Amino acid sequence: TSVSSRAPGEAQALFHRGATARRDGGEEVPVNDHALRVLEFHRVLEGVADRALSPLGRERVLALRPGVDLPGVQRELLRTEELAAFLDRRPEWRAPPVPDARRGLRRLAKEGSVLEALELNALGLLLTAGRELDAALGGAPQELAGLSFLRETLFRGGAREKVIPAAVDAGGSVLESASRELAGIRERLRRAHTRIVRTLEKLLGTLPERFVVPDASVTVRDG
Repeated sequence: TSVSSRAPGEAQALFHRGATARRDGGEEVPVNDHALRVLEFHRVLEGVADRALSPLGRERVLALRPGVDLPGVQRELLRTEELAAFLDRRPEWRAPPVPDARRGLRRLAKEGSVLEALELNALGLLLTAGRELDAALGGAPQELAGLSFLRETLFRGGAREKVIPAAVDAGGSVLESASRELAGIRERLRRAHTRIVRTLEKLLGTLPERFVVPDASVTVRDG
């Protein structure tokens, strides 16, 4: 039976069976998956995703679906045109790297939670990216008018942005500059380590030669 011979409602349901998109208001709108496959829409997304500057950006692009809200589509096209023109005029500008800080943000949503060092570092990088993007958008308000809404969503970290890099590094290690107490503890541990090594070296010097390995030295493992 052809689609045209069915009742209008049934034909529409058949045509739209598949994935769904969302209007700006959150309303779900069916999208025909078969039509998207015929159009090789996934190849279009892959081509765009390959140009993404971060794994998060790539993930976001691959999750896109065609929109059905004409004003919304026109608005997105205008934003794309504005950004493309901005990049043509300022080829030296690069978007700041955006880390995947979702795990840390989810943890922060739970009262009393404590971030791991790597999560804290990611949030610090995210604050830096937000500040740099805010500066770029604020420096060209007319050129990027369509993207001005992004500034409203950015969190200004202020002093937090400087404190986090002083506390943890990209490898997840807590730095001595994180606190005076930590720096003092580590300094005492280093002194204790030195005393242990010197004591063992003295003990090694009292042993008979038959028990000493040539060129022997003292090392302390795991600390």
